[in-house]
Formats: sequence, C-alpha cells, structure tokens
Amino acid sequence: MDLRAQKIRKKLPRHRQLRALRVRNPTLVKYEEAVVSFEKYARRRRMVLSSPSKTDVALAEYCVDLYEDGEPYNMASYALFGFIVLRVDSDVPEKSLFARARMSLKGWSSASPLSSRTGADATLWYLFADIISETSPHAAAALLLQLDTYARPSEILGLTLADVIKPSSKQCKYWGLIFGNSEMGSVTKTGTQDDTVLLDSIDRTYAPQVLKWVASRCSSPSSLLFPGVALDTYERLFRNAKCRLNLGKFELTPHSVRHSGPSLDSLSKSRDPSAIQSRGRWRTQKSILRYQKPGQMLAKMAKVKV
Repeated sequence: MDLRAQKIRKKLPRHRQLRALRVRNPTLVKYEEAVVSFEKYARRRRMVLSSPSKTDVALAEYCVDLYEDGEPYNMASYALFGFIVLRVDSDVPEKSLFARARMSLKGWSSASPLSSRTGADATLWYLFADIISETSPHAAAALLLQLDTYARPSEILGLTLADVIKPSSKQCKYWGLIFGNSEMGSVTKTGTQDDTVLLDSIDRTYAPQVLKWVASRCSSPSSLLFPGVALDTYERLFRNAKCRLNLGKFELTPHSVRHSGPSLDSLSKSRDPSAIQSRGRWRTQKSILRYQKPGQMLAKMAKVKV
C-alpha cells in the first residue's frame, strides 16, 4: 500500500507532491481508484472535463448515478476530493472548487441514503401503488414495473413503446424492456445500449399484464409508456402516499424502489447473485453485496405499521 501511494505521489507535478502528503497512504490509493472510475464514467458519457465548470457538472451527475445505483457514499466523496488532490492545479482555495458536486454530496448525506438502499417489502410498494393509482394510474404502473425490473426512476419514466419487447413465439414468450435502445439512438446513464430485462419473475407475475396495459395505450413507437409522469411528479406522488400511510419518518422514495427488487429476490432466493447483478445492470459483484444481507431491510420493515 505504501509503495503504491508513493508511486501515485511521484506521478504528480513536483510542486504538488508535498501537498499530497496530507493524505494518508490508504486514502490516497482509494482516491486514485475513485478518480479513475469517474474518468471512465465521463468518457462513456462523452463528458469533456476541460474546465472546472464542466468537471463540476460531470462530478455532480456522477453522484446522482452512484446514488441511484446504490453505491457507497464514499465512492462519490473519494472521486470529488481525490480529483482535487490528484488532478487539480489551481490557486483557488480547495473549499471553493466544485460547488455543484459538493452540494450533491450534502444532499445525498441529508437524504439518509443508507436507509433508502435497504429497500422495502413488496407489500408496502403495492400499497403505495394502490394510493398513487387514485390520481395517476400510469405512475402506479411505473412503480410496479420499476420494482420488478430494478430500473432507475428516471429511466423507467423515459421508456417508450419502441422499448417494449412483446412475446413472439414459444421460445420468446416473455414481455420485456430495452434500456438504451440503439435503434432509437438511446444510451443508458452508464453509456451502454440495448440492456434487456425480461419480465420473468416467478413472484411478480403481475408485471407482464401491467406492461401490456400501458403498451396498449400508446399510439406510436415514440409514445411514452407513462405520459404525464415526470420525475418531480413521481416523487411528489410518493411523498403523498407516504403521508397517507403515516410513514413520514421512513426513507421511501422512487430511488429505494430500485433497491427493493434485488433485496427481495435475494431474500427469497428466486435469483442468484449473478442474475441479480445482470438484471440491475451493475458492473461489479461488489455493488450487489448489500442485497445479500437483508437484515437492515427486515429491521426497517419490522418498524412499519400501516
């Protein structure tokens, strides 16, 4: 570890090497790893880090994607502060750099991300969907399909009829969804295309019927599956449902739906870790380790009374 940290420092311009001594060796190595991951992310998203302002926006978006993917908070903070130590050469005070990214980290921290990443029992989401359907059946449908597919809130709401896979034969008997449809020129937040998720869950058999219902109401391939449901509307409907159920102290948001499906599938052993990783489109097994430890979710659900 010490040798690796020394190599990292030696790669820095000479006038910045002593500055890097303020960072302990294990932390410096984590900084380097986090910065490299961020730079790969920026390349996939074709983000140009040519100015402090552009880098700030890219770091802020990176925070959002890490948050939605359920990655650890430290992965974002190491990327931000590591970038400052390892990549920035400026006479501006460090505390003044990357204000957008810093605000994103503060928002993440105040939103209690650890509790949101534990997910919630499916029964609770079904109650949410029932309440939400009173004012927006399409938003309720989005919730149910998000729960089954592990989708991010923003990407489930952006789906169109062209992204729907319909059963076509005995071999291709499932309904499904395409995220980052290359035929439509779409790309996912992580820079991939044609990520396919089939609605084949053994304990969420409602999903194909829900998708069939929303698809039948689309008039053209470019029609949104959930018209009129923007992300801010979706979040507001969740807040209203939470208030109706007197669950104000719990972190139950559209982001936590993404983490409920894999937690439930791990708990019921209906999918193995590899299948969970593939369905959630996480890049590494490390990202899904929390779903194999359902204790926090069970403890949170034990406190829920509706």
